[in-house]
Amino acid sequence: MNERVEKHFEAGPSKLDRVIACPGSVVASRGITEGPMLAAEHGKRLHTLLEICLKNRTMPADYPTDGDWAVYSADDRDAVEEVVQHVRDLLDEFPGELLVEVDVDLTNYFPGLIGRVDAAIVSGKTLVVIDGKFGRVPVSAETAQLKAYALGLLDAYAYLSFDQIICIIAQPFAHHFDETRFSPDELLLWAAGLMVPALKEAYGPAPRFNPSPEACKYCRARAVCAVRKAVHYDAIAAALNDAPEVSLLSASEIAELLPKFDNFEAYMNDVRDFATRELLAGRPVTGFKIVEGRSVRKWADPNVALDGLTEALIRKRPEIAASEAVTLVTVKAPITITAAEKLLGRGNPCFASLTVKPQGKPTLAPESDVRPLFAATAAVADALDAVDL
Repeated sequence: MNERVEKHFEAGPSKLDRVIACPGSVVASRGITEGPMLAAEHGKRLHTLLEICLKNRTMPADYPTDGDWAVYSADDRDAVEEVVQHVRDLLDEFPGELLVEVDVDLTNYFPGLIGRVDAAIVSGKTLVVIDGKFGRVPVSAETAQLKAYALGLLDAYAYLSFDQIICIIAQPFAHHFDETRFSPDELLLWAAGLMVPALKEAYGPAPRFNPSPEACKYCRARAVCAVRKAVHYDAIAAALNDAPEVSLLSASEIAELLPKFDNFEAYMNDVRDFATRELLAGRPVTGFKIVEGRSVRKWADPNVALDGLTEALIRKRPEIAASEAVTLVTVKAPITITAAEKLLGRGNPCFASLTVKPQGKPTLAPESDVRPLFAATAAVADALDAVDL
């Protein structure tokens, strides 16, 4: 099974909405690395399966469920099947040439600008551009990414004369299949009026910074951007300093503060995540350390726990029949540990062998915190992924 190959440009089509919203984000993100995100790796795997199915005219169910293919769950296969079927339906509606994982060259618009389209259909006077998305937050088909892909395909097929371009987002996990239509002239005007000026500014001497929830969400500099701090943190601090006691605030004043709280909370969460990642990577953040967060016990093996709890209950209360003991400790899965302690007593020796206490999530804390330093183990990679989510 071939791994999907990515082509990258730091302001490529997938980043254009952010670049247009905040041209300064390009230079601000340079030199900042982030570990692989679970959601991104998952999406990459599903795009690989989508490519295989579209190129081979197959469905996910046509492939094994063991070996290398075991990485795809039943939900994964169903999601990819939805996208494949949607493409097949489009081919029925717009018969023509199906292009899969095709490179698009947009260097006529800006040096280095390239991309790769999941799928496209060239059908007479119609060009259909399809982008598979496997996230759960709906994405509009009017995204700059799809428009850029369409422009690249218009250049590649300049010898054809298209009347319309149909841009489609196929997003099965969000139950979202969005479509929008453009004329070639509309796309060219968008490129000249928005895309190209934003890219020129981003690579110019003094790009604008324009922090916003949309622009900052996937920007690598979101936690260290001084402009974002000024807009979100300093602004709310000033607003609170100028405000009277909360009990005297009017409803309109509260309404004015609420949107600032949302931006402030998102900003501070990004700062905390950044500091946590720095400390986990062994880089100091003055005054802070990583400690083990709270962890809750769980049954090491539910089946073994059922047998062990039943046996312990019969020993403690021999008057109870074995069948009744099984019922008392079973609720589809073993009863909760708290319920078992009420039934058997907190000090019952069975708990030592039947429960495990997972390592707590890495948690940012002041150096004065009495808890010991977080012990770096093989679980650190999982911890880094958890921070990304």
